[in-house]
Amino acid sequence: MQLTNLVGDRPFWKGALRLALPIALQNMFTTSFAFVDTIMISLIGQTDVPLSAVSMANMLSFLMYLVLFGLSSGAAVFISQYWGAKDLGGIRRTYGFAMAASVISSSLFTLVGCLFAREVMGMLTDNEEIIAEGAAYLRIASFSYIAIAIQQIFSTVLRSTEKVRLPMYVGVISVVGNVAFTAFFIFGLGMGVVGSAIGTVMAAWLSPVVLLLISLKKRNILIAPVRALLNWSKEFVRHYVKTTLPVLLNESIWAVGTLIVRMIFTNRDPYFYAAMAASFSVTDFAFVFLVGLCHACTVMVGKSVGADQPRQAMADAKRFAFLIPALSVALGGLLIAFRTPLLSLIGLTEETRAMAYLIMLVIGLEFGLRHIPYICVVGIFRAGGDTRTGLIYDTIFLFGLALPVTFFCAFVLNMNLVLVYAIMLLSEDLIKSILCVNRMRSGKWIIPVTSPAEATTVLEGTTARTEGA
Repeated sequence: MQLTNLVGDRPFWKGALRLALPIALQNMFTTSFAFVDTIMISLIGQTDVPLSAVSMANMLSFLMYLVLFGLSSGAAVFISQYWGAKDLGGIRRTYGFAMAASVISSSLFTLVGCLFAREVMGMLTDNEEIIAEGAAYLRIASFSYIAIAIQQIFSTVLRSTEKVRLPMYVGVISVVGNVAFTAFFIFGLGMGVVGSAIGTVMAAWLSPVVLLLISLKKRNILIAPVRALLNWSKEFVRHYVKTTLPVLLNESIWAVGTLIVRMIFTNRDPYFYAAMAASFSVTDFAFVFLVGLCHACTVMVGKSVGADQPRQAMADAKRFAFLIPALSVALGGLLIAFRTPLLSLIGLTEETRAMAYLIMLVIGLEFGLRHIPYICVVGIFRAGGDTRTGLIYDTIFLFGLALPVTFFCAFVLNMNLVLVYAIMLLSEDLIKSILCVNRMRSGKWIIPVTSPAEATTVLEGTTARTEGA
């Protein structure tokens, strides 16, 4: 096998890096400032209570993020293929429908966070101090959810049409604002976790407002006639829902399963979750590079499928399926090597820091395996139009295997929680990775959702107008 078949040639890297680097940089800034947020919250008081409370309260936003990710991923399937088919009408219909669905979904999560904050926290822990702190944070932070939904769809439309720089610039503004607001309210006004929540809400709304104002000035693809955004025929809605519903179900099921897993750990030891949260704030640094490459994969593969170039789609899919796990192995090694100095920056008790140290070891060792299903399901299958395979695999291996095994090891065998965490990861990822690779090699995931013949509006003029975005 030629080396270029695995690592790609010059045109491949030119296209991949042009898309991946801005997204990776944006995520790096976001993760860096999220890490700073974690440090600031950990410095409130002399215990791990604030960090545990905010981390648990953010489980609701984590669940919402995955629902929104499902909606935006489903939209990206259509938009990237419509982009390859040069169908502006299809892009606008998808944009409008996805925005409506995301705003409605985030509004429901906002109501839950506002009205049932204590009930949400009570599902995660019986520690009254953590419940009180977490509920106070959640009641305010939930007002950021609708803004997050709007920003998610804005970014999806721009990125799926290869306009990746503008979301990066606005994202950096938002995360810098988040840290500034949070620091001011926590330390300047002494408002603790409530101040952190206020800072989060202000920064969340800053992002879509700035992006919309810039888009109005540039008249880019986000600015479209309302009639075009709401031009949903019965056939379009039926086809869209049929294709994207498995993605939404996939992310929702995975979110619920992950939430249950975390509830298992928090019910055994609420401070173990503080160690997990600290570990994730560090490991997210490594993940940012993979997110950028995964999105580049989605756009490049989806565009080729939409342009009726299945051989190019398959070639790029194989390259990404090799590169991302290989990169993950290297990044996992770096996480293991630098976990001590990075964790020392977070204000944790010695016991919690020791648990976080071991959790990061497990994550680093399993990092390469973990991202085989990630790139196959999220970056390749969905871009090709195959939205059902990920749903089937995640349902089987998360609910059918990982959850029962985790519960049994944690509460029946009463095993060490770090060991339980390692067993959980392997039970979910090992067999699923083998199946994903076989599915990718078969080419059965190439299922066009549109074709060039169906294009209703050619995009040459729009491409010229939006190139600077």
